[in-house]
Amino acid sequence: MTAIPQTPREERHWLEQRAQVRGLFFSKWDPIGVRGLAPADEHNAFADQALAMARNGSSETEIVDFLQWVRETHMGLGPSPDTEPERRIVGEIKKILNGD
Repeated sequence: MTAIPQTPREERHWLEQRAQVRGLFFSKWDPIGVRGLAPADEHNAFADQALAMARNGSSETEIVDFLQWVRETHMGLGPSPDTEPERRIVGEIKKILNGD
């Protein structure tokens, strides 16, 4: 499956999944503690990239690595041995893609 929808039906489905994944990031992934302080779209770019990676067949490890890069480098939080928050998010993304 490609990250870019090819038909109006695929586009609607993609937009629904994107909204779910964006909501997931807003409500459950908050590495810098801005929930309630930052706009709801604070993590949209990261959510969209993680969703595209999952839709294009990236492995859990690849998506976790991307989210760790976001947390450690882009957000400037430095290395962390705990990848469980990112693994939970990837698991939730897969559930959304599977329609669970």
